[in-house]
Amino acid sequence: MEKEPHTTPSEENPTKPERAPQQEMSPAEILEKADGRTIVLGEVYTDREARDASLALIQEAHEKGYKVLGVEVSEDGFEGYGGLPGLKDDLKYLQELGLETPLDEYDPKSCVPPVDEEGNRPRINRYWQMQEALRLGWDIVSIDPNHWNWTQQTAEGYTTSREPQMMEEIEKHENMVAIVGIGHCMAIANELEEGITTAGLTSADNIPSFETVSDDAVRMDYFAELPLVRQPEQSSE
Repeated sequence: MEKEPHTTPSEENPTKPERAPQQEMSPAEILEKADGRTIVLGEVYTDREARDASLALIQEAHEKGYKVLGVEVSEDGFEGYGGLPGLKDDLKYLQELGLETPLDEYDPKSCVPPVDEEGNRPRINRYWQMQEALRLGWDIVSIDPNHWNWTQQTAEGYTTSREPQMMEEIEKHENMVAIVGIGHCMAIANELEEGITTAGLTSADNIPSFETVSDDAVRMDYFAELPLVRQPEQSSE
């Protein structure tokens, strides 16, 4: 039977009733829940607590036999905004930099706005995640082929172009760790194939408003359904 095309919650589901507070889980607990199947993680791209939690999960996933990282970027870059890199550019950059070389906190080509008067742009977490995956010998694949198609980030661009294609790319892999923006993760969480585990890397307090996305309320309502990945606190002993 031919599979029905993907939709997103904003297209067919009304806003849901208020949910219970978000459940917190360790990377080990998320992996146990996934039982070897694909895991989709949602983050705010410059949330360093989210970065560290994702790196801990990647390391533990490696021990469980995971070998593929899916990243929210297209294969090729985009000429707008002064030139934004694609997966091929990122891989070349990391290989030339060296997999053991620490990454700088800032990146002049980052798609994130400057945070100070000097114009420094925070590096997005993807580079640390990719660097760790490369160190572990993983394959890295694009799961957002339409990434640069909708540079204005309109609601239409999210729901009719990027997110349905993201889901199709994710579902091609049986045991992948895929990392996307938290807004995308909230939108696709209940639409992915049964057996795919979704979780957040960013707490509600750290999620910015989706200023140009019309279905904010629906997306935020899905947030409590995503368990939050937290690293266990290190013992002081």
